[in-house]
Amino acid sequence: MSQPCQLTESEGSILSLPLKGLDWVTGGSSTRKIIPPTYSSAEAALIMRNALNLETVPLIFCRQRHTDRIHVVRERTELFAGDTAGHSVIDSCDGLISPVAGVALAVFTADCVPIVFVEEKHRIVGVVHAGWRGTFAEIAIRALESIGAVGGDTRYLRVWFGPAIGGCCYEVGEDLAGSFANKFRHLIGLDGAFLSGRFLDLVQLNKLQLVYAGVPISHIQTSGFCTKDSVDLFYSFRAEGERAGRIVTLVARTK
Repeated sequence: MSQPCQLTESEGSILSLPLKGLDWVTGGSSTRKIIPPTYSSAEAALIMRNALNLETVPLIFCRQRHTDRIHVVRERTELFAGDTAGHSVIDSCDGLISPVAGVALAVFTADCVPIVFVEEKHRIVGVVHAGWRGTFAEIAIRALESIGAVGGDTRYLRVWFGPAIGGCCYEVGEDLAGSFANKFRHLIGLDGAFLSGRFLDLVQLNKLQLVYAGVPISHIQTSGFCTKDSVDLFYSFRAEGERAGRIVTLVARTK
């Protein structure tokens, strides 16, 4: 069920995951209050990790390329391959999944959709970056497949969509809108439209893809924030252009 999240931690500096009752997982999305727009991806991710009191947890993130590729972190040894700054970078992927305890996973967005996955029974966590290209390529479904490959079960999956540009503000070209309408016409009859003229709702479309794949709709939550409408809190490329910083969305299995 979709529901707004609370701005918590350090006077609204973090939008925390709404995962009550799970003491082995933490995470959320940063606001512009803790990460300046000039910071590098590594600097931003480390600030977010530390703000969540995860200073000793190894951090891994993607060098994002708007793909549908998911990297699965299967061994703790992979987490210690990073540099002295305390992080590892996986090239050319846009999603991370891990069944390993003691790992922090992060992606970066500024209008694109960050999606957090938490599989409760087997303690699998993941996060993906879904722009329009990743959404068209069904990266959320690739994440489900990767979770299944390490023993996860869709019935125990909880999904959270972080702050992203809403269907109210994301206008695309006529050809692109037509391509989405054609490819995902099988989802049009499901609850909630993902396309209104040339306005594309990436959050809704990713959500519908997951529901169609078997994720219970009651297990899916959204932040309720449109980045372009909430530029006082979050970075938005549509609103700010190249001056926009990046939102860090992080999930960590702590034990």
